[in-house]
Amino acid sequence: MIRWGIQTLAIDENGNVMFIANTSDGHVAAYYWNGTAVQRVIGTGDTGPSGLTVNEVSNVSGGGSGFVVMLAFGNYQVRELRAFDGHQLRTLESSDTSLFDGTGLSWYWENECTLSADGTVHCQAQTQDGLAGVYAHRTDGTDVIVARSRDQLPAGEWMIMPLMIDSSASGQLYFSADVILNGVESLALYEATPR
Repeated sequence: MIRWGIQTLAIDENGNVMFIANTSDGHVAAYYWNGTAVQRVIGTGDTGPSGLTVNEVSNVSGGGSGFVVMLAFGNYQVRELRAFDGHQLRTLESSDTSLFDGTGLSWYWENECTLSADGTVHCQAQTQDGLAGVYAHRTDGTDVIVARSRDQLPAGEWMIMPLMIDSSASGQLYFSADVILNGVESLALYEATPR
């Protein structure tokens, strides 16, 4: 039974809802509502990769005909981004297996992800080389680097760290970042089309 407080709420193009809530048994879980019934999708204490249990359900986002949810397992030993279509929960990215340009995923920066209507997932992640960046996960399963800390951006500025992201319906990405140009630090907003 949901005890109190819905923490995060998302809706897809069909009006279905996914949310994160605390339950009366002391757990936190992601729930799916299709307009008639509420279904528990995944929550703390559930078994995940290598027998590790979920210790955090941190973010949900909706778009198109589904949702994505961020999870941590085994006291943060494994981080995963999973997709839910109303029926099946499947892993899109995992710190056990995912590579961004040959570098492994460490964790999701600011626990933020968004989902565009075309099925492209945008997320902020920290990689094993110590860089924080903005990435796109395409529907064909490939991961694309949009921008990383210490990357030079279009006007010659250098990104220090990404701050927030959002997706358009067509798969474009908007992100804000802390940047530096000629020794001056500032905040900037960018539009990107991952290729």
